[in-house]
Amino acid sequence: MRPALVATLSLAAAGALLASAPPAPARGQDPPPPLALSVFSYQLSASWNEQQWQARPGHFAETGDITTLPDGRLIILDRRLNALHELDAEGHPLDLWANPDHKSDAASPWRWQRLDAGADGRLHVLSRAETGGTAGTPRVVRWQLDHLDGSGRRVGAIDLGTVSPERYVDVAARADGRLYLVRTDGNVASRGDISYGIDVFSASGEKLETLTPPQFTIPLTLDLAPDGSLYVVDQFPHTGQTPTPGKVDGVAVFGPDHAYRRTIRFSGASDVAVGAGGTVYVSRNNELFQVAPGEPRLLFSGPTIQKNPYALTSLGRPEMFSVDLRPDGRVVASLSHCSFQGLVELDAADSEGAGSRARLSGELDAPQLRGPIHPWRIAASGERTAILQARYEPAPPDMAGSLGAPYLQQRYTTDAQTILTYQGDRLIGQTGACGVWNQPWGVKDIAMDGADLWTIDAQALRLRHGTGVEPERVFALSLLDDPLASPQLTAISAQGGRAAILDQGSGAVILVDRNLTRIGQPLALSDTMATDLALFGRRVALAQGREVRLLDLGDVAGAPPHRLETPGPVAALAYGPSGELVVLTADGWLARYGAMPDEVEDLPEGITGPESLWRVPDDRAQTRDLAVDGQGRVLVTWTENAPYGAPSGGIDASGSLLIKAAGVWVFQPTRTAGLTMAPPGSWSDGCVLAGSKQLQPSTVRAGETVTVTLSAEGRCPAARQPLDLVVVVDVAKSMANDYGLDRARAALFDLLPRLTAHDVRVALVAAGTDGSILQHLQPQTPELGRLLAELTPAGDRRLALGLALAESALARGSQPGRRQAVLVLTDGAAPASADDVAPAVASLGAKKVAVRVWLHPGRFVSAAELQGLDADFGKDATLAVEGPESAATLADWLTAAKPFLGDLAAALEVVDSVAPGMTLIDGSILPAATVDPATGGLRWSLKAQLQDRDIQLRYRLRADRIGSRVPVDNLAATAAYTDGLGIAGGFPFPRPLLRVRGAGEALLPRTDH
Repeated sequence: MRPALVATLSLAAAGALLASAPPAPARGQDPPPPLALSVFSYQLSASWNEQQWQARPGHFAETGDITTLPDGRLIILDRRLNALHELDAEGHPLDLWANPDHKSDAASPWRWQRLDAGADGRLHVLSRAETGGTAGTPRVVRWQLDHLDGSGRRVGAIDLGTVSPERYVDVAARADGRLYLVRTDGNVASRGDISYGIDVFSASGEKLETLTPPQFTIPLTLDLAPDGSLYVVDQFPHTGQTPTPGKVDGVAVFGPDHAYRRTIRFSGASDVAVGAGGTVYVSRNNELFQVAPGEPRLLFSGPTIQKNPYALTSLGRPEMFSVDLRPDGRVVASLSHCSFQGLVELDAADSEGAGSRARLSGELDAPQLRGPIHPWRIAASGERTAILQARYEPAPPDMAGSLGAPYLQQRYTTDAQTILTYQGDRLIGQTGACGVWNQPWGVKDIAMDGADLWTIDAQALRLRHGTGVEPERVFALSLLDDPLASPQLTAISAQGGRAAILDQGSGAVILVDRNLTRIGQPLALSDTMATDLALFGRRVALAQGREVRLLDLGDVAGAPPHRLETPGPVAALAYGPSGELVVLTADGWLARYGAMPDEVEDLPEGITGPESLWRVPDDRAQTRDLAVDGQGRVLVTWTENAPYGAPSGGIDASGSLLIKAAGVWVFQPTRTAGLTMAPPGSWSDGCVLAGSKQLQPSTVRAGETVTVTLSAEGRCPAARQPLDLVVVVDVAKSMANDYGLDRARAALFDLLPRLTAHDVRVALVAAGTDGSILQHLQPQTPELGRLLAELTPAGDRRLALGLALAESALARGSQPGRRQAVLVLTDGAAPASADDVAPAVASLGAKKVAVRVWLHPGRFVSAAELQGLDADFGKDATLAVEGPESAATLADWLTAAKPFLGDLAAALEVVDSVAPGMTLIDGSILPAATVDPATGGLRWSLKAQLQDRDIQLRYRLRADRIGSRVPVDNLAATAAYTDGLGIAGGFPFPRPLLRVRGAGEALLPRTDH
């Protein structure tokens, strides 16, 4: 069921609210002057979800080869789109030319690989098709060379057939029309000689000859000089082969007559472009060089390459740059990087060999730009919003068909994370956040401050301006005074040219400027771990458990933090443009707090409650983060995910997660009349209730009617047991594989702050060769973060010892009436020597200690090893999903959370009144209410209200008077209740504004904020 969206002011004791409300004036009297417009009600106004993807010129999924037409137009191959981007001479996108085979048949196997432009303006594109290789059919790879005219229309082709064991890797067009195609057998694992050849075709497609110069080891890419000289990149094999003595790694040069001239020595070149006078340019990894004439000189260095550690770059495919020359001799290159895809244009290098200046242009389209498919964190500044997506990829067709989930997140997803950019409600582009290849949550948080975009991972931060490549990391260790510290950055917020970073490893908040230099000393956390932070002016709002603490960045020695109490455990928080603070709780409440004074001495005393309170529209969704944009709109990211088990029914080592639905909710603020702010009531112990009041329509003429709807809903907290938890972390050397320990640590930094809102004591055990109890049972403190950050993998697995130490820690700190649990984090790799955990598991079970295993396997942990975990701990004891949703599920299991199944409110009384100048329409009140004809008061007395059912009260009014803007009420409606736990409370309803127009008054656009 999707409960009604509601909004309200802060909770207060019902008696105080009703006693303090002024009496309504007698009917016919003039209303009191309007109160200050300082309270907001929020309504769901939009939802950003997946959009239809459209391929667009200049939006690159994976840039490949690049060439220049004689008229100066640039053509860039897009491997993933199987298309060519046409750009004008200035690099502006013009058109997108799809592969005609793929355009006519989406299942066509033909894929474009490399290209070159001829002097006549025709394009020659090398194409590859692979068929068979499954169900016993042989694998066949075929080749052809497509000829395209200057508009992208195919005007012919050369059928190249099959050339196994070689493959074609590049093509070049000579000024006289001849075409050169290099083929090679460069299997890096092979032994013996490598076969190769350069096939030469006439313009009409006739094969003229095959060149097999003996100078080559592995010929790869090639280009032709204006005079017909041939330049071929030649590389040594990566592994398994020893080059013949005397062979040189570099660019082999042949004359127009194909006679060998020389080799330009240069190690590791991947692509080559040749200009007039023998000027030669090459790319290597992330660099562009001029290698002739004269000594090699570096022209441009791109971003750091992000590699899959288990895969090598395909032969003939440059790792980052394909290179070409403009007609005027300037260098252009296509840039392929996890954070950016596009065009690089170089100015001419100066005479002293200094590096050239580069201009980058292009938009990232990988994954395909289509809206938030897996939104995680969100930030806003002014009219712009940025959404950090967790990684995802299309689910296999059979999985999507049977389970209705088109996308999947798994531990080894290959695509980088992306950051979507919105302008208002319009998706305008995305940039990449590379992270770590096999670490699902590589980039942890983002922040926006004008044009600045900040990102953090566990160890470092970056500051990006605009949409170019991701800048180099600045390691957080450089911002700390302790050289032995182990940073664990988990949240960031930016405002006013500064950023505040939450470092759980050092237990502090670090403030930095735009030069990435620390400002002042870190602010130490107190009492417990934190979940999020927000920066505004001199104030840092820190979410800790069920409250928000306001820290002062000024020089106020010993000033106690001001506390804001919240309606539930805080999951995220964000400041708005006017200093208002909005909080998202883990159980789906949103609360808005008004702007606080910047000076500590001006803060109100005690605990401050919110001005507005409302719930998310769907309790099935997992809310993740929020932001407030320049319009004051509250944006909330959400997903509906589900774990996906292994097909065999065993443990899924990939940590697969089905993304069933996702998006961003947009809540629009609407001003209401009056300021009614009271301290929170019984949130810490009881249910949370809230209400909204809506008018339909909100603008009428005199004599027309309006429907008033009062809505109320709430939630009662789940019952949880006090918990003593021992966290056992496997620190064997195998946990260093595939960032196993880093992923386990990140999961704990997600889980443990969720537990700070409950009665939980935590102990920490390192399970390794020298296993030890690092912390005995105690309430969580920031020190626990430091202990987790300092864990390092070494030695053999000793889970049996770790479990024995856990049992000892529980016995030492045992208290009656508390649930006891042990959580083991391991990669599941089998130990090198005996590590029999069965006796320890049995001993814990005999003492009624709940045991759970949180699995973080490396890529090479076998199915047999995972089955061993089932045998050791029990099949139902292992959790393999690493996403935030699994942390929430695990927190509920550890605390034995039992959802409240009783009534939301045993009794609920709502009081409202009819405003002067309005007439109550007979028979319009639903459900029935008691009406006081003298005052226009209405009173509903309701019993046994369920928390999974909407509570709605309605009546209709007729506008009798003409005004400009009058409240529909003389005073706010109020509610008093006894909740399902027997605790009394109350809340006011916000006062919406009604616009009553005269007969001759023009209807102008309404401005609410």
